Amino acid sequence: MTEDRYQEIMRRIQARQTETQQQQAHHILDLLNVAGELSTLKRSIPSTYHVGGVATHATPDGSTSLIWLYRAAFQRYQTIWLVGVWFKQPTALYIGSKTLTYTSPIFNPESYHRIMPKDYHPYYRDDHQPPATAHEIHFVAQDRLAVRHQVETALRASVHDLLQNLPTA
Repeated sequence: MTEDRYQEIMRRIQARQTETQQQQAHHILDLLNVAGELSTLKRSIPSTYHVGGVATHATPDGSTSLIWLYRAAFQRYQTIWLVGVWFKQPTALYIGSKTLTYTSPIFNPESYHRIMPKDYHPYYRDDHQPPATAHEIHFVAQDRLAVRHQVETALRASVHDLLQNLPTA
């Protein structure tokens, strides 16, 4: 077997393992009904803010399920706020919110307001890391319902805290 063939086989094995880990991470977020709770919380956001998501993204070491808030005003695009759950292998769940700043070189209001409800990545750079002040919970399959309740409570608290600290102007 040539060295190139061996490297190709090893690359495929690694890709399969990564895909399996990401599927497990998505499955855990599904078991905890994270997307359902985030959908419910979207309705509590004041009308001065638009809400995008719920979106679940695979990350190199887990998965995230998020909603994002951005101002309804045309010239207030510089900042968005993410709220959600970051799952990191093997069992760590981080619940919280973080701020992202606009990184696109130009601002086109028409495309921005068309794309933002579905995806924030074209305009804001995200490192897919949980917030520094996130609430940490460890997933234990046997205690799924208790963990689900903890996640729901932490998400509600994160949204409440974020709404208390959002700029009003």
